[in-house]
Amino acid sequence: MYVDDVVTGCTGVEEAAELKKQLLSLMNSGRFTLHKWNNLGQLSIPRHWTLSPSQAFELHGFCDASEKGYACVIYLRIVKPENLETKLLCAKSRVAPLKRISIPRLELCAAVLLADLMSYVMNLLKGHITFEHNFAWTDSKVALCWIKSPPYRWKTFIANRVNQIQENLPPQHWRFVNSTDNPADAASRGLLPTQLLHHTLWWAGPAWLLDSSSPWLNSIQPSEPDSPCLDKEKKLVPNVVDTDNCLDSLLEKFSSLTRIQRVLAYVLIKHVQRHAFAQQISLLHNNKPLSKPFRKLNIFLDSDGLLRTGGRIVHARLSYDKRHPLLLPSHHKLTYLIIEQTRKRYLHPGYQTLLFILAQRYWILSAKRVIRSVLNKCLKCWKTNPQASSVPMADLPQLRVSQLKPFSCVGVDYGGPFTMSLGKLRGTRTHKAYGLYQISWRV
Repeated sequence: MYVDDVVTGCTGVEEAAELKKQLLSLMNSGRFTLHKWNNLGQLSIPRHWTLSPSQAFELHGFCDASEKGYACVIYLRIVKPENLETKLLCAKSRVAPLKRISIPRLELCAAVLLADLMSYVMNLLKGHITFEHNFAWTDSKVALCWIKSPPYRWKTFIANRVNQIQENLPPQHWRFVNSTDNPADAASRGLLPTQLLHHTLWWAGPAWLLDSSSPWLNSIQPSEPDSPCLDKEKKLVPNVVDTDNCLDSLLEKFSSLTRIQRVLAYVLIKHVQRHAFAQQISLLHNNKPLSKPFRKLNIFLDSDGLLRTGGRIVHARLSYDKRHPLLLPSHHKLTYLIIEQTRKRYLHPGYQTLLFILAQRYWILSAKRVIRSVLNKCLKCWKTNPQASSVPMADLPQLRVSQLKPFSCVGVDYGGPFTMSLGKLRGTRTHKAYGLYQISWRV
């Protein structure tokens, strides 16, 4: 028997009683006994609120997570002249994902759920209730540290969720609560019906919500926790390299100065690509799709870690550099230097020739615009590329513009004979044919 076949709704008490009777009979026939499900018949949830303009309202949301799932619950704190009151507004829960993730990350997912739900409640009650304060509570110091920090500090999973939380509920609204005072703990771990009926923490929230002094307004929040989960932070570690040793190893390894220059050039290009295309390189390492402009170029990382473009000439009898040119940014000092060096090496060849020469080894983004910007600053290139003067066209002849009726002057010619056959089959007879030609003359 499946739970989905049992969990259903009824339009009246009689229908519910009949459903109960059928389920009991069905389960008893298999020697199974249903129990603890009738206890919820005593449950009553008030739906009506009586609000007054003299009352003050606060919104308090709690979130928690466990290995089974994560949940959030929201309470309305009503400050009356004579007393205080709390009401359960709404709650929401989710099952933990099948892919196992750490508890702090699940706590962060619960915070996302709470931020979205609080944003929905505030927008729904806008114009009906004015909230003096909005507070979101979590019992995870790690998740609270993530929420109160800039998103760029963290890796993608955490950064995306922190950004979503901060858009719906700014960090100054978040507070820390002990696990024993967190009502969302009941929803994340689950309760039996008998426990739910008498669970005061779930129905009314923590007892300190009824404290008139509101100590949480000026409470000091805990500092950043000393937790290994914070090691997920993206940190830039300087890479110290002994330059003298690198140069000495190059001089010892290669006996050609041209070869050393080529190696240093590749190192420089790799350095520029790491800065200009950092996002694309990260996506390639993580096997994630690139943006549309780079997908068209079919870029990839070669064995040396250099970004190259793909294409349809993989099987061409060309060198590897020509089949897969190196990718260069459009506005970078190195790109301008390469264009300038190529222009001087080939004696100012002009725009089209220079573009062709560069395309054999480099794929420059927006190459035409960049090359034109370099050539426009060169006086020699401007002198060697003069504009051709346009020659005026001659007048049309009289025969082209004079009006003459067709066939007013006709010439006739007769030709033949021509040998023709009516098919290509064997034994087909041939015939003589003659032609009559009529030509319309203009004089």
